[in-house]
Amino acid sequence: MPCDICSAALAETVITPEAMTEAVKRGFNPFRLGLIPPSLARLSTPDYPAKWNQQAIDGILSHSEWTLCTTCRPKLEPFLAP
Repeated sequence: MPCDICSAALAETVITPEAMTEAVKRGFNPFRLGLIPPSLARLSTPDYPAKWNQQAIDGILSHSEWTLCTTCRPKLEPFLAP
């Protein structure tokens, strides 16, 4: 499975939608952390990171599991509930 954050080819860690929602509420932002590949970041509009944030909290992105790679998972961990 590809990583749902950076699109890396090999992602094996599954995060529940509830855990990701809480992480985003606590400040997880893959755009600010530099996890979004530059080629994809260039395609986004200036307001897209805020829209992504809202979708991850209570929109379409808040209803499915997230599969993360070994690069993105450690960046998410500080924002996960203990």
